[in-house]
Amino acid sequence: MATYIVGDIQGCFKTFIDLLKVINFNKNGDTIYLLGDFLNRGPSSLAMIDFVYNNQNNIKVILGNHEVFALSLYYKAKFVSKSHTLQQLLEHKNANKWFDFLKQQPLIIKHEDNYLVHAGILPQLSLEEALTKSHEISQLIQNNPTDFLSDFYAEHKYSIEDKMSLYEKNKVYLASFIFMRMCYNDFKVDNYYTGTLEDAPNYLIPWFKLRNDYQKVFFGHWAAIGYLNYNNYFALDSGCGWGKQLSCYCLESNKLVQVNNLDI
Repeated sequence: MATYIVGDIQGCFKTFIDLLKVINFNKNGDTIYLLGDFLNRGPSSLAMIDFVYNNQNNIKVILGNHEVFALSLYYKAKFVSKSHTLQQLLEHKNANKWFDFLKQQPLIIKHEDNYLVHAGILPQLSLEEALTKSHEISQLIQNNPTDFLSDFYAEHKYSIEDKMSLYEKNKVYLASFIFMRMCYNDFKVDNYYTGTLEDAPNYLIPWFKLRNDYQKVFFGHWAAIGYLNYNNYFALDSGCGWGKQLSCYCLESNKLVQVNNLDI
């Protein structure tokens, strides 16, 4: 039995299937964790959600910003303000069961001593605190996706302020889990820089360099840095949604597997 963690697929279904062949994925014993953003941008979001839905026993997912965006569209929490490739999925006869499934998915998964998140975890939160906060936010999404996601997209800040209510803080935590890349020295979050580490201004610090966890933390979202291993932090978005490779990490062997894009 093997456990694999896969970076952002972004609707590149052929590439994902090719990866399963390369790793010789065994449905009877292996488990795959997807780090979010398995939908949108690529050509086959419908095929991706259908495959994930039909293989829930051994394919586990966390929500990335593209899944949260998809939920907001389906539950009419946000007017479409940017282009997307989700229309077929939104209008499909199975959309109701797919989106009901999607809104039940977590924002952070703990597997043994490994933590999985789409974008990042605020430096001032312990991993267990972040996991607890993620459960609270998941309940908000599950119980009333329309209202909560409408509030989230209407206005959310990226850093915690003392005067905030718990509800407002949960919107900040959600933003960090699905959007965060860079922080300032005082742990406030920058929401603008998306480039490489080499080109980053010196006043910005990657969120993971402000942490010191003994557990391994796996994340995606940051295509510009590609695959990266910094101490116990592993970035696995290698730009599949932009026509580049798809990355996969095996926990048992500590080996990286990458396949070329077959979709874009």
